[in-house]
Amino acid sequence: MSTGIGTSNTKVAINVQCIHTFCPLSLRLVYTNRLCYRIPVRFNRNNIYMFQNGIDLKLINDVRADDKPNFDLCFCGRLNKTKGIYDLVTIVKLAKNQYPNVVCAIVGEGPEKECFIKAIRDNGLEDNIQLVGSKTRLEVIEIMKSSNIFVLPSHEEGWGIVIGEALASGIPAVVYDLKDIREIWQDNVVWVKCFNTKYFADAVIKLLGDENERELFSQKGLYFMKTLDWDMIINKEIDTILANIQ
Repeated sequence: MSTGIGTSNTKVAINVQCIHTFCPLSLRLVYTNRLCYRIPVRFNRNNIYMFQNGIDLKLINDVRADDKPNFDLCFCGRLNKTKGIYDLVTIVKLAKNQYPNVVCAIVGEGPEKECFIKAIRDNGLEDNIQLVGSKTRLEVIEIMKSSNIFVLPSHEEGWGIVIGEALASGIPAVVYDLKDIREIWQDNVVWVKCFNTKYFADAVIKLLGDENERELFSQKGLYFMKTLDWDMIINKEIDTILANIQ
């Protein structure tokens, strides 16, 4: 997306991070997510055009994975508390009661890795939670496609691009019902009451035991992600920007 400040009569496409108190009031804004309440009220809302972030569907579609899933669950994210890694320990422990051999792949690194490993050991989950470390984007997609369910017990998310990557990989996603992302992902993920690990584990257990339900969410997610393909979004952005250039 183009960013910049022009003359007072120029219509400029900018990201909200570029908005300053000295911006000319006649600027046209292209804003890249739905949190419009963060835009200063002195800007004319009629001059705001809102676009989604996007996903590289071609890249994801080109990744091949094993026909038989290697993991029951997968998580991708930084290893810190706000990503819900300790919630995940509880969730997997509860799921283990129903599925003793459940395996969750953890993709990522972070400052709390050692504490996370200790929590895994303290709960006897060494065989159920596998840390695979940092991976390339293509390797992340391959792991997603080799899993049955994507789990993200994160306590905060800005947009949740990793959710989109999971849906585009054809697997259902179970996510806490965070208000900042509900409008984005709508009914295409399994929402769980915030920070309730019991409910989260129940949702995971239900999906693990219901292949038809997993397939339903898989197809819904794949269809929905076609609307967030970068090629489509970029073409729409270009059309809007060109239409507002004087």
